[in-house]
Amino acid sequence: MGSPAILRNLGHFINVVPALEGATQINSGALSAGAGLVITATGITIDTMRNPLATGAAAAVALKRRPFSCVVVIPFSYGLASGQSWVVGGLLQHCSASGGTYATLATLNPVTVTKVGSTATVVSPTLGRSQTAVDLQQLGAKRFLKVRVTVTGNGTATGGLIRRGTAVVVFNADQTPATATGARG
Repeated sequence: MGSPAILRNLGHFINVVPALEGATQINSGALSAGAGLVITATGITIDTMRNPLATGAAAAVALKRRPFSCVVVIPFSYGLASGQSWVVGGLLQHCSASGGTYATLATLNPVTVTKVGSTATVVSPTLGRSQTAVDLQQLGAKRFLKVRVTVTGNGTATGGLIRRGTAVVVFNADQTPATATGARG
């Protein structure tokens, strides 16, 4: 069991993992309206059960203890032209082997942003985010996780842009020093 000082430290229970590195800027004017304006990016492999004493290569990110829950956050900024709309969302996927076929564990909350009005120019960038809480234990999450982010725009207007930031997964975000067990530390 951990010490009382550690048990009172909220940071001891939370792991923040960059699940999709880097930012992507998407200018709808450069994309074909016929292509449907869909951009999909799949993140790095997260190993949720890596033994800290194990030998051999680990997955891209390895946690030292199995998480019970997580929050997936996709930050973005956008500037839209008149008639332009975007949807930012995606999937949390899981698999029992790092190189296997990943299945959908949870659908990330989609966020729709739309420009209304007659102004044809792009407005100042506005910040937004998609945030989804996932109960990994209840859903029966397998050992390996990946975040797949999808940004979809309408095919009728050009001139808008969206910049997707680094997606992160915050593991055990629902834990507090009062509710967490010392044995997990």
